Order: sequence, then structure tokens, then C-alpha cells
Amino acid sequence: MTNKENLVKQHAKVAEEAVSGWEKAEAEAAALKNHLESVTLLKLTAEDRAAHLDGALKECMRQIRNLKEEHEQNYMKLLLTRQSCLKR
Repeated sequence: MTNKENLVKQHAKVAEEAVSGWEKAEAEAAALKNHLESVTLLKLTAEDRAAHLDGALKECMRQIRNLKEEHEQNYMKLLLTRQSCLKR
């Protein structure tokens, strides 16, 4: 083989490796894009669930406050009733 033939083979090999590398990079980029989309969807789902849970927690806290106030009112009524009974 001549030097020209060897050089042509070398260039062909380099070109094949470059194309192979390019295809591999494209495949990796596509996989990363899919992964990013999956993670983004999971994040949005988690944010939606967190918002729902936050709303539920606020509602529970509101109910607890209302029950506490109601309990305090009932307790005060009971104390007043007992005091008025003791005064008789």
C-alpha cells in the first residue's frame, strides 16, 4: 500500500469515529432531554401535591382553632354555671 492509501484509510477511520461520536452524543442528549422532562413532571406533581397538602393543613389548623375556641367558651359557660349554683 502506498502512503496515499494509508492516509485515505486513516481519514476514513477518523471520519467514522467522528460520526460515531456524534451519534453517541445525540443519543445521550436525547436521553438527558427525556430524563429532564421526567424530572420536571415529577417536580410539578410534587409541587401540586405540596400545595394540596398545605391547603389541607391550613384547613385542619382552622378547625383546631375553632374547636379550641368552642371548648374555651363551653368551659367558661360551665364555670359560670357552677359559680351561680354555688352562690345560691
